[in-house]
Amino acid sequence: MKKTLLTLSVLFALAACGDTPAEQAAAPVAEASQPAQTNIAVMDTDWPTYMQHANTALKAANTGISIPNTAAPSDNGDGTQKLYQQLVDGLTLSVITNDAGKLNEVRIIWQPENNPKQTKQLSAAAAALLAATNPDDRSLFDDTTYQMEQAIQSHNSQSGGADSGLQKFTRFDIDYKIAATNQPSVLLTANAK
Repeated sequence: MKKTLLTLSVLFALAACGDTPAEQAAAPVAEASQPAQTNIAVMDTDWPTYMQHANTALKAANTGISIPNTAAPSDNGDGTQKLYQQLVDGLTLSVITNDAGKLNEVRIIWQPENNPKQTKQLSAAAAALLAATNPDDRSLFDDTTYQMEQAIQSHNSQSGGADSGLQKFTRFDIDYKIAATNQPSVLLTANAK
C-alpha cells in the first residue's frame, strides 16, 4: 500500500510539472526532426551583385583574374547555398548564402608563390574579392591590402603572441578577418554580423 501511494505521488508530481516521462523522452526526438534554421545573418548584397562588383574590382586592380559566369552557389542541404571555386592556381573563393542568395560569408584563400609577380597578383586579387563585399567603401581595398601586410609581418615575426598573423576589423555590419598561416597561405573572411 505504501509503495502504491509513493508511486502515485511521484506520478502526480511529474504531472504537476507539466511533462510526463513519455513526453520528456519524446521532446528531443521532435526537436531533432525539425528542418535546419535558415535565419542566418546576411550582408546587404546577393551573389550576382557580389560577383559583378568582384569582377569590376579584379579588373580595376589589373589582376587578370575574374569569377567565371558559370560560378554559382548550389544547395547545401541545410537551407544555405555554397560555392567553392578555384579562380587560378593559388587563389580560391568560397561563398555561403542564405536560400535567397544573400551573402552570409565570403572566404578567400591565397597562397603566396615564389614568383614575386604572381604573389602581387594574388594579393591584389584577394584584396579585391574581399573589398567587393562592400563596394561603396572606397578605402576597403587599400585597408585590406594593409591589413594583409600586417598579418604577414606579424606571423613572420611572431610578434603578436597567440594572435600572430591575425588581423580583425568591422565595417558596416561585416566582420573581417585576415589570417596568415604556416601553409603558407593567407585566409581572408567577411562574415555578416
